[in-house]
Amino acid sequence: MDTNMVQKDGADMMPPKKKNDLKILVIVLAVLGGGLVLTFVVGILAAIAVPNFVKARKTAQTHACIDNMRQIDGAIEQSLMDGTTPSSVADLCGAYKYIKTEPKCPSVKNGASYRINPGGDPQVICPNVGTFPDHVLPSYNW
Repeated sequence: MDTNMVQKDGADMMPPKKKNDLKILVIVLAVLGGGLVLTFVVGILAAIAVPNFVKARKTAQTHACIDNMRQIDGAIEQSLMDGTTPSSVADLCGAYKYIKTEPKCPSVKNGASYRINPGGDPQVICPNVGTFPDHVLPSYNW
């Protein structure tokens, strides 16, 4: 009979408990605990990063809108130099006109067309200026 086997209440022979079982349990718990800590740290970093991404997107859309309005403003100036006063942005856009394709405000999904405020000095107006008050073409005093 094997001397390493212990009989327990007439049951089959079972090997004795190993001293390493506790070490294995500690290692397993440490790995699981490390995974939880890692998940917690990633969650905190995501909570910090997501608002910054949203802010960066909004800022980029605002800059794109202002750039579109500058492009339309330049087309208005060229049109005035040619002796015509545009009544809408569509008058400036086309294959052989001042702008090839009509720019749209990037802050809304389908994009809204810009308007031209008629008057002595036509000005470009973003259709979403009520929703996004920073979508305004800055005025320059030369």
